[in-house]
Amino acid sequence: MGGVRDFLTSIIESKNKTLLACCFCFLFSVGFTSLFSFDKNYLLYFYLMVFCLLFLLILFFEKKIFRFVLLIFLFLVFGIARVLLKIPVIDENHVAFFQNEKYEITGIISSEPNTKINGREYEMEVVTLINKDKTSKKIAGKVLFRSLLYPEYFYGDKLQMICALKEPKNSENFNYKKFLAVKDIYVICYPQNIEVLERNQGNKIMAEILSLKNKINNLTTRLWGEPERTLAAGILYGERSGFDEEIKDNFARSGITHIVAVSGYNITIIVWILMNFLIYVGFYRQQAFWVCLILIFTFVVFTGASASAMRAGLMGSILLFTQFLGRKSEAFNLLVYAAVFLIILNPFILIWDVGFQLSFLATVGLVYLTPALEKKAELFLSLKFLRKKEKIKNFLFLVIKDYLNPTLAATIFTLPLISYSFGFFSIFSIPANVMVIWFVPFLMFLSFVSVVLAFIFFPLGQIIAWFANVGLSYVIIIGEKFGSWSFSVVNWQIPLIVCLGCYVILFKIIAKNPKL
Repeated sequence: MGGVRDFLTSIIESKNKTLLACCFCFLFSVGFTSLFSFDKNYLLYFYLMVFCLLFLLILFFEKKIFRFVLLIFLFLVFGIARVLLKIPVIDENHVAFFQNEKYEITGIISSEPNTKINGREYEMEVVTLINKDKTSKKIAGKVLFRSLLYPEYFYGDKLQMICALKEPKNSENFNYKKFLAVKDIYVICYPQNIEVLERNQGNKIMAEILSLKNKINNLTTRLWGEPERTLAAGILYGERSGFDEEIKDNFARSGITHIVAVSGYNITIIVWILMNFLIYVGFYRQQAFWVCLILIFTFVVFTGASASAMRAGLMGSILLFTQFLGRKSEAFNLLVYAAVFLIILNPFILIWDVGFQLSFLATVGLVYLTPALEKKAELFLSLKFLRKKEKIKNFLFLVIKDYLNPTLAATIFTLPLISYSFGFFSIFSIPANVMVIWFVPFLMFLSFVSVVLAFIFFPLGQIIAWFANVGLSYVIIIGEKFGSWSFSVVNWQIPLIVCLGCYVILFKIIAKNPKL
């Protein structure tokens, strides 16, 4: 009991630890509530509870133990209330109320279309619905619909169509309903007779960003052939639509799909490597920090400033700050505060967005596990057969420290979640990433310069694109070689309890080493 009392006292006496405890209570409450379905009518009761707790908090503010307990309960209630606020009221004013019937609706495409091999997916903010008695009704909510590759529709287009509205269906291993709920979508539309009523009805800034991205996309089509074009576009702004199924499958099997994904997992690894490289070639830490920060901002803009891109950019920026400050003791606090901020914006990402979870875990692995791996590398390089070979030793240290360790740390921390979420993991992920990931920042730079020069004088952009093409082909060859082997993937979906147990062990490892 004394140990527990001392632990609680240490939290109560520290404002920073108290705040962290409150954040963890908020996250726990959000996560637990997200697993269940609640009626939004309960929200009133939680508002009353918040009012009572705040009143008691003011009343007992000077008594530390009462203040701490009340704060804990207050943040637990805040978590429940935030999830309930996210859930829409499905009534006659929401499009999901009209599912299982056909209606004529009008709406505005609210995000960039998701292009696939055989069609495009669109998210549309519904504006009006025409009832069977031909009366028009203003309603809220979003629908997801798919159409052929052509004719193509764009962000901001106001469309009119006949929709067969259906409830999303979950598969055996995938909760599709919650996946769409993250995007505020609760109904799927199967469209007929699509007609464009107006153009450019979306946000003007977003329209300009996507217009720029479209121009860049057209330039990449002229600069490279497939599949190099799609890889260059994927590295620059997360485009993957040009890959055929075989290349996609090989990239997934070799564990390098993340290099063309808009994710914090990808950004954090690239930023870590790029920051270390810039410092190695002579940049001051502050200069390297600003270069990487500008590149992150540019990447977010290039991707269309989507929610996933901004989350990835935030995770990459936090990693930069920890490297810039050099104080890993504060890194976890920053990560927790960033997670709380993102979850306040969208509470469903905590449980139902694997990309967010991978971003968070990869960043933790890079910050805390990499130093431990560096110590192991130093022990290896101090072995007798390497003591007199300084050049080989320095080269190996550079490769291990800047390329192998970050990849290994991020892989170790994300492997349990990947196995649980996707039911497989690549046994060649580490060697494939070590052979590829070091090259990605340079490919990103060359591809970016190619596009910029092509804007100014296209033949000049073609010259740089040729050099980039050599690297792009190299990455594709590595993906195909490692992914084409039948034994490159282990199909094993670990149970949730095993996944959580792995992370308990990993966090215990980094918590027990005070120097990490």
